[in-house]
Amino acid sequence: MKLIWALMLGILLISFASAYAPKEVNQNLSFSITSNNATACNVTTMENEEVTILNIPMTKTAQTFYVTIDAGNITQTGEHCFNVECSDGISKTTGEECFDITSNGKEKPSGAVITIFIILFLLLLGFMTYLIIYSFGHALSLDFDIIDLAWNYGGFFVILGMSLFEKTYLGNSDIQNFLNVVIDVGIFTSIVAPTIYFILTLTIGTWMKKRVKGVDF
Repeated sequence: MKLIWALMLGILLISFASAYAPKEVNQNLSFSITSNNATACNVTTMENEEVTILNIPMTKTAQTFYVTIDAGNITQTGEHCFNVECSDGISKTTGEECFDITSNGKEKPSGAVITIFIILFLLLLGFMTYLIIYSFGHALSLDFDIIDLAWNYGGFFVILGMSLFEKTYLGNSDIQNFLNVVIDVGIFTSIVAPTIYFILTLTIGTWMKKRVKGVDF
């Protein structure tokens, strides 16, 4: 338990940026290029799992061209490459800008980080399963005390913390979807049910103990 609690236009002399921070899925995506003598640039297509025709003119400021791709075109994770065509009025040349689209707009974590996270999560899940059985047993005995309640609440909030950590740093949609299911189930098994057990212990359990001692009121 202590372990659980503790633990990314050559000819026209256009310069395309070689590295951008990852971008977030379902969000507008903006980028820029520079050119010494291009008069117009246009984002022609987007390539990920398929080719999408865009034909979006870029806005020129001095020697820099800017464009914002609408979020409606950024609906999948993975590498997205945008093909750009620039012209000086006489000749044309092309280039591309590629971005890694992730669920949280951050670098993908290493496999070791994901593995450690999964191990910790499985340990926590095992502990929470034990707590469900333990709590139910104590509820049947009507001796579910405040410490038992605190363990259940604490375990649930650790799961919430792991979900926040996953969303912020890992950005794995499959893990996040699974965590969302665990949280939905945990609201009942770790919050609602233990609270009911505790109330039953305080009321019926206390009354039965007093009755056994011969105090009937």
